Amino acid sequence: MTANILDIGQELARFRKEQRHSQGSIAELLDTTQSHISAIERGELDSRFSTIQDYARALDLELMLIPRSMLRIAQTLLSPDREASQKPRFYPRPE
Repeated sequence: MTANILDIGQELARFRKEQRHSQGSIAELLDTTQSHISAIERGELDSRFSTIQDYARALDLELMLIPRSMLRIAQTLLSPDREASQKPRFYPRPE
């Protein structure tokens, strides 16, 4: 288990809970088992990228690659702790 895999799993679990989905309901959407979802969330499973991407999309999330040099800027822009006046005034257009 690496910290990065654990971090991703914990974030997926956090979003899943916020959206009031059970591990079982996500497992059904992904055609897998609840125990598989649990292992992903605990960072015990080094899943394929496509599995993580499918999980994220089931929660209406999109994975994004950000250059390390831009990471701090991206984290600041996406921080939920920012006041409305500090949030960016640009958003991607819906597809």
